[in-house]
Amino acid sequence: MAQSHDERNRLILTRTLSAVSLLYAAYDLFFGWSLFLIAPKGEGIHGSRAIGWISLALAALLAGAGGALWKPRRGAWPMTLGAALGTLSLAALDFLGRRPASGAIDGAYGLLALGLFLLLRRRP
Repeated sequence: MAQSHDERNRLILTRTLSAVSLLYAAYDLFFGWSLFLIAPKGEGIHGSRAIGWISLALAALLAGAGGALWKPRRGAWPMTLGAALGTLSLAALDFLGRRPASGAIDGAYGLLALGLFLLLRRRP
């Protein structure tokens, strides 16, 4: 069965977001794991241990979203939106902790995922 141009474009954009999700998952996994190898800094939610745990949890969510988006499965978009909100939350923590460079990197995924969600949303 031949696909229309819109269906092919939708698949390309979905797979691109899947690949970006997996790259962000690898980044957050490395970043979160590396925070456990250095001496603890800070306390509370802005401390290196808390940020490390948040990054590891976010890496798992991003990997799940990336896997579910590759061959679109049921629940892929809610998981992706959860990952987008998670990255935006981590970006907010970064900006509040005076780490704007890290906040910009974390927030970029959330903006990309939300933008593609709105773009690819099925129209009646």
